[in-house]
Amino acid sequence: ACIWGCSITCPVPECGKEVQSPNFEAHMLAEHPGKSPIQTLAEQIHFTAAMQKLKRENSPSLIIQMMNRLLSHKNLQVNGCMALLNLANHHAENRTRIASAGGIEAVVKAMQTHAQSADVQQNGCRALCSLANSHAENKIRIAGAGGIEAVVAAMQTYTQSADVQQRGRGVLRMLRFRFRVGNESSV
Repeated sequence: ACIWGCSITCPVPECGKEVQSPNFEAHMLAEHPGKSPIQTLAEQIHFTAAMQKLKRENSPSLIIQMMNRLLSHKNLQVNGCMALLNLANHHAENRTRIASAGGIEAVVKAMQTHAQSADVQQNGCRALCSLANSHAENKIRIAGAGGIEAVVAAMQTYTQSADVQQRGRGVLRMLRFRFRVGNESSV
């Protein structure tokens, strides 16, 4: 820590506040009780390493493992959903591999955990749509994992987000599920 009044970025991912060095311990105690600065910093280092590995890998099981292990990290969930989407797009064998490794459940869990993140909702819907594309077993698995409920919840929460609405409709259309948001009917 800097003794001349330098600022430190709080290592808690959800916080990220700039804190003056002499006030860092007080900030951690007040804002994040029960989290030691060392533990939090270690988690951040693990998260950063996982993000770098996620960008290099194209292994669905590794991506899903990281999504499950670091569920509280919103950015990792956004990137994990995008990575699974990219692997599943136009590749039926990858759609099967992702589903077998628990990818559908990981995407749904990310959407449920980060219900207040439009980015997670949009990319979660995109990933589910790609995983359902021309894959009957995955459609059943998405429904069984709570995917329909997660998509409907996202669309009801983000009624003003054209991206979430469009991506959500895409999933529901792919699954052939109907519901109503406000006065509109979605197929």
